[in-house]
Amino acid sequence: TNIIANSLNALSYLLPLIEIDHNNKGIWDRILALLKHNDASVRRACLHTVQNIIASNEMQSQYLAEAGLLPMIMDLLQSSNQVERIEACSVLATISHKGYSWNIIDANILPVLGSLIYD
Repeated sequence: TNIIANSLNALSYLLPLIEIDHNNKGIWDRILALLKHNDASVRRACLHTVQNIIASNEMQSQYLAEAGLLPMIMDLLQSSNQVERIEACSVLATISHKGYSWNIIDANILPVLGSLIYD
């Protein structure tokens, strides 16, 4: 799992620099799948990777959103791991900052996000 987490950290800086195409789109699909990994360090590294992609590359952000990112983020907001919840909130803040607030609202994440202020 350390190899996966370290690879994700490296990819977090490299992926925003390349374009998604038919030959490499599996990388982004794998990143989304790793958001459900059983190891917390992998999930955190994956969240960091997603955060960098969303902050840096519009096309990749759109691809991740269309591939089901927001329901996965909503699941991580409900994690027992506080660091994961913080990272998930950070991803949502970046998504909102990039102009996709309605996607978050439409995904019905607002009630889950709002419940965190009562924890």
